[in-house]
Amino acid sequence: MHAFPQLLDGARAADGTTIDSVNGGVPGYGTDNALAWLRTYGWPLQPKIVLLGFYAGNDVRDNLMGMNKTMASDEGRLVGHLASGAQMIAAGAAGLGEERRLALLHCVLCHHGPDAGARQGAGGSGRGFGSAEALALYRLNALDASVKGALEHGV
Repeated sequence: MHAFPQLLDGARAADGTTIDSVNGGVPGYGTDNALAWLRTYGWPLQPKIVLLGFYAGNDVRDNLMGMNKTMASDEGRLVGHLASGAQMIAAGAAGLGEERRLALLHCVLCHHGPDAGARQGAGGSGRGFGSAEALALYRLNALDASVKGALEHGV
């Protein structure tokens, strides 16, 4: 499956010009976050057209959750759900005790794989899963994504 930009990039517009495209899609973003991305990063590129995919299966829910699912850093950069999850745990899980708080943080940061947190600048060592719970959450997340993909394609 290809995203709009992959299908359009390099194609010819009706006037014969070559289409340059940018994929501003970010996993976990709703259309409210897409608008924030467009305002911050997209408009400076002076696009002639903006395409936005809307999936009723999750975008309505994501929009109802509001912008809190994705945050902005003090520098104004958008922070994805791994980093914002880590910030939420730091702010709200102090009463768990250090060992339990770190175990919860590890699960959140590893739900896309053992090095996902390290890739996204949200911590994580990339050394594998630190607990059976983290591995289970990763596998459940992957199963959820697979089922969603199958349902989206009519399987």
